[in-house]
Amino acid sequence: MKNRFLYQIIFSFLLIMLVSCEKKEQATSGDLLMPINTGNTWTYRMSTYYKIDDVRIDTSKLEIGEKMIIYGFTCYAIVGDNPNNAKSIVGNDETGNFVCYGGISDVDTIIAPSIQFKKDANLGEEWNYTNTDMYPSDGSFDQEILPIKCIAIDTLITTPKGRYHCKGYEEFENSCDVSRRYYLAENIGIVKMEIYEDGDLYIVQELIDYNLKK
Repeated sequence: MKNRFLYQIIFSFLLIMLVSCEKKEQATSGDLLMPINTGNTWTYRMSTYYKIDDVRIDTSKLEIGEKMIIYGFTCYAIVGDNPNNAKSIVGNDETGNFVCYGGISDVDTIIAPSIQFKKDANLGEEWNYTNTDMYPSDGSFDQEILPIKCIAIDTLITTPKGRYHCKGYEEFENSCDVSRRYYLAENIGIVKMEIYEDGDLYIVQELIDYNLKK
């Protein structure tokens, strides 16, 4: 189970995905929960807690790649070395929401736009979204409906890169044995994520650098 969630951190941060219809105007800078454009990058320090006295430190990077138009949607690929040219795809909707959009590869395609993080969510607001997972073995995809909740609307989060006023979200696996907490600063994106298994903290990712294109 833990290897699966570690893979999800690297390839779906994000699961953290945004959707934009070609017929709609994209949100402009200043209105975005997480800015998406070719060349945008975020680098994180990843701490994995195997035991109380066994914490392993690594880094991970999220990079936005080529612009694509799929089924009438304008979106962007997340850069990754995946089998069968598999790509998770992202974009901004017209109100700056953070949306799980889907994935495409030589062997499989799933296009199912679904809001993951609502930009203007109220504290305590709950909704479901359709999450798209990529399998590292062959680049195929699977879907599951996950519940998510807004747990903070203005909380101060400290990372190695700085301090940020963030909105917070928590999502759960259907079994509720695994939960993920995301903290996003407007116009910057995800600055911190925590993964819990059976109530115990397993992985923390904290922003250490980012580069955003106009």
